[in-house]
Amino acid sequence: MSGAESGSDIRGVTDEEVAHLWQHGWVKLDQLISPELVGRLLERAKAHMGSGGDQHAARHGTDTGNPFWNDRHSVAEDDEAFAAVCFGPQMGANAQRLMRRDVGVLQTANMLAVKIGTKQSSSCASTRPTVFHQDALDLPIDRNGYVSFWIALDPITRDMGGMRFVDRSHTLGMMGLLDIYGTYPELSDMTLTDPVALAPGDATVHTMYTIHGTDANETASPRWALIVAYIPDDAMYTGGFGWSRATLAKRAATQLKAGDRFGGMLPKVWG
Repeated sequence: MSGAESGSDIRGVTDEEVAHLWQHGWVKLDQLISPELVGRLLERAKAHMGSGGDQHAARHGTDTGNPFWNDRHSVAEDDEAFAAVCFGPQMGANAQRLMRRDVGVLQTANMLAVKIGTKQSSSCASTRPTVFHQDALDLPIDRNGYVSFWIALDPITRDMGGMRFVDRSHTLGMMGLLDIYGTYPELSDMTLTDPVALAPGDATVHTMYTIHGTDANETASPRWALIVAYIPDDAMYTGGFGWSRATLAKRAATQLKAGDRFGGMLPKVWG
């Protein structure tokens, strides 16, 4: 059994980290994944996306193809190295602890997200700052509990478009999708974190209502990140809107209807 499969290369979250997520809506997890494992993941990511992260063209019906990052959805379904992490029991156990509920855990999305550097001399257009938003609008689920891990595969300095969070914004509920700051001027009175610098294997985690975004990657190097998200397995589909083409395709394939649980559609990783 490999280190990734055994969980020895992925650590458990601490009580202090769980408390920070619930108090602030986000948390930084230092060295969540070992340097050895994250090195293997970066090698595989470059095989999929090119050494500059800009050689993957968005696939119709799967990838987003947005201007904020060059994405490759469902990489864990295609690559055993990512599958061992995203579908592994240690990540599932971590997600459940962060949910703070005795509940099974489903893996709902995984993707490579590469923000191309503005000085990278690339034809790929994925260089813009990521607008501040909540993930909740893209989550047609009937309860709280979603947690999104944002894992650095390579060093991410503050000028590379590291994650920024509106601290404690998860307490405000649904705020909408576009022009959040323009719609809710009171957000300007809340603390916006500095860009979070990450070493390879470090991660951040945020909730579905936490407002977050990034600056542009103002360097000549790509910003490599793996995003993995989980939901509780008792969540029901509301029939609502969703941006993710990969998730929409899964719903269509399983003919999921409003009021159905996601258990038959998404892989169960814990409980």
